[in-house]
Amino acid sequence: MTNEEIINTIKVLRKEIEHLTLQVRERGTGHIHTTIGVLNNRIDELIEEGMYGKASSQLMKEKYGRAVMTVSEQMQEELEPLPE
Repeated sequence: MTNEEIINTIKVLRKEIEHLTLQVRERGTGHIHTTIGVLNNRIDELIEEGMYGKASSQLMKEKYGRAVMTVSEQMQEELEPLPE
């Protein structure tokens, strides 16, 4: 993906998050909260890809066997970084 495509994708995702935020109610909209979280994570991935290129996700894939860490891996690393 080119930087221009990344920027455009982020803009679209942010507009979608803005729209979804208006749909949130006090009850019965947990799925919307989940969707907003997923879209925010995708924006983070795109920002990282734009800043570091695909090399960063390749390193993650080599280290963890997938492109991103699971939540438990992130929490564990925050508590005590694993030796490399």
